[in-house]
Amino acid sequence: SKKRRLEEDKDAFYDCECLCGAVQFRATGVPQFRCLCHCTICRRAGGGEATAFAGFAPDAVVVMKGELDAHLSSKNMRRHRCKVCGSPAFNDSLLPEQPFRDFPLGVLKLNAAAVGRDALAPTVHINYEMRTRDYCDELPKFRGMFEAPLNADGSHVVAPDNAAPGEP
Repeated sequence: SKKRRLEEDKDAFYDCECLCGAVQFRATGVPQFRCLCHCTICRRAGGGEATAFAGFAPDAVVVMKGELDAHLSSKNMRRHRCKVCGSPAFNDSLLPEQPFRDFPLGVLKLNAAAVGRDALAPTVHINYEMRTRDYCDELPKFRGMFEAPLNADGSHVVAPDNAAPGEP
């Protein structure tokens, strides 16, 4: 029988935990987006040149165990972290037109054999103008967070690299 693609599975779930395991949470359903963020905040918070995220509806990501601290990393994002070890858990969008809860893929407890290695692989770069290097891949590259709101099917309108800032 044909294997069902996980990203299309409304019953899919993704178990996640912090570095020490004190915080555990679960995301269920279909991700709204899967991205690689190049903004300076995500690079500093994640300690790398970019951070991979999967974003879900806010109520689709639920804490199963543990206590969180939260802080505003910008006017648009609240970041939650473990109270015990301080490692990241998930983030809440504060944008009324784009509500979501996302988590860095590093917190994912994933049995790759069961769900597939690419189940939550990024499909787009965001904040690409802040990148530390060029990426030679086929993924769409957004100057900012997203030039257009997410469509129901998860597709995006991509501005060409030579467009002026704010111009589609």
